[in-house]
Amino acid sequence: PDIYNFPDAVASDYAVSLEEGSARISETEAGRINVAGFAVEFDAARGLWYADLTINSPSDTYMPFVRLALVRYQPHALADAKVSRVVLADFAQLTPDRSAMVTSDPHHPRTLRVVVSGVAPRGPQAVVHSKPQPQHKAAHPTEIRVRVQQRDTGIQSDLTWHDVTPDVANVSAAFDDNLSAQPDLAMWAGTVTFAQAPAAGQFRLLIEEYEYISADYTLVEGRQRLQAGRLIYAEAFELDAALVYPN
Repeated sequence: PDIYNFPDAVASDYAVSLEEGSARISETEAGRINVAGFAVEFDAARGLWYADLTINSPSDTYMPFVRLALVRYQPHALADAKVSRVVLADFAQLTPDRSAMVTSDPHHPRTLRVVVSGVAPRGPQAVVHSKPQPQHKAAHPTEIRVRVQQRDTGIQSDLTWHDVTPDVANVSAAFDDNLSAQPDLAMWAGTVTFAQAPAAGQFRLLIEEYEYISADYTLVEGRQRLQAGRLIYAEAFELDAALVYPN
């Protein structure tokens, strides 16, 4: 990655001299690096300094690995004394970005359109080596689910939300696959149809994406057997007045 891949950086420098001559930004510039600086905070409970940072990956690779070279950086120091020696961090895996859009149609107040897209793996397909098999087996390595939830006015925490039954709202997927023109990109597109026009602030859409793995076991949830996997993306859209009553 380069400096432009770190949008949250508060300072940056190019071709900064480094004591370790093995580092280089080009074949002709040994001992020089580009550096992106971040504000640090102190965690009193752990006794450690930390910084939160965002990395924009330019690659269409699904969940690429990155290894950061960490230095103490002083932007206003002398030209050859801006950075300390390097400490290599462990490898970290970047989570994929997702674009989610929910729109409404003033001529169809009971219907919402939902589109979710982003980089997704082409394979391999997860295999379940167990009996009994799960009731639902994913058709792709990752799967997007859209649920409609309603607020329970008697509860004042996030537990206030519960899934609605099909007689209240129905979710229908029109497209759920990798794009033929860009096979590393996947898209879920569908509609949410309410039996009655929803009241503002009383419903939300919960969008989740799960990544499935091959396993010799299934997960038991109530009376259901589920395919083994992990949650990799979640976003909630509360249906406010702008969505429920579009101009």
